[in-house]
Amino acid sequence: MSIDEIKQTAPGLMREHSTTDFRSSGIARLIGMTAPALYRYVADRAELLTALIVDAYDDLGQAVAQARDRVPLDDPGSRFVTVAQAYRQWAKDEPQRFALILGLPVPGYHAPVEAPTTEAARRAMTQLKALFSEAARLGRPAPTDAARRRRHRRRLPRRRPARTHRRTRGVAMRVSAPIARNLVRRGST
Repeated sequence: MSIDEIKQTAPGLMREHSTTDFRSSGIARLIGMTAPALYRYVADRAELLTALIVDAYDDLGQAVAQARDRVPLDDPGSRFVTVAQAYRQWAKDEPQRFALILGLPVPGYHAPVEAPTTEAARRAMTQLKALFSEAARLGRPAPTDAARRRRHRRRLPRRRPARTHRRTRGVAMRVSAPIARNLVRRGST
């Protein structure tokens, strides 16, 4: 028995109950041990949740980085698209882990401040931030013609923008543009 086996069992239990919350006794039962024996490997439920959150952020960051690195540096538009698709695919493949890190808070769990979860989140989000910095450095944040041609060649369906009320559409654009500029400025310093 190891902490890795315990961490592999927890997401299955979360899937089974369709929630990010779980009981240590449920994990112990699935592994074939008693709940008190589980605490030889983890101090408490909070420590196990912290470890699961750190692993989820690390896996998300790794998926995004691998996707980003498959596309040439001089094509930031394609890099944005590829990273967005990798991010979405990871969320679809790992719904419980995605909910654990970016969903509603787990009842009764309070992440330690400036602890492993914070560092793991920074590492994962740094992968996304790097895209903005690279695009700003190249001076081409928009998709290139090459990216459009590749998309057409692969015959991916064109995504329509979400239907929004005409008043909110302008608000979204006014809000998202400054956020992107701020990220670019921070990443290039």
